[in-house]
Amino acid sequence: MKKITILALFCIISGCSTPYQSGQFSMTGGHNNFPVTDKLEKIIFYANGYTDQSVTKKYALFRSAEYANEKNMPYFIMYPSLSSAALDKKTHTPTVGSVDNKPAAFCYVLLLENYQHGAIETKVILSQLNASKNGGADQI
Repeated sequence: MKKITILALFCIISGCSTPYQSGQFSMTGGHNNFPVTDKLEKIIFYANGYTDQSVTKKYALFRSAEYANEKNMPYFIMYPSLSSAALDKKTHTPTVGSVDNKPAAFCYVLLLENYQHGAIETKVILSQLNASKNGGADQI
């Protein structure tokens, strides 16, 4: 019985990628956002040790688009850091690092009502997310 339990646990763990979910940093991962200023929000996606950094980066991008959509904003700009935001140095990909040897991606998001050079269109990113979900994949 002990061998079966260990084998079952191994099978479960070996296939565990972080699902796209809300939540604070935990063993299963998830996303969070935090207000930084009245105009900037920090978006973070934490993954578990079985999730690839590229997936973690995509999840942070999709969370940024979802946040813009929740606020009814058609565009957003991403910055890799606060100093980049102050200097208006935009990015199109979140910054990826690690927390406790697990991938984590973050960016600072500025929401926009009108297009500005370098802005990302909310509905384009959300349509990519929906296409991934409709394809039956748990991951992007």
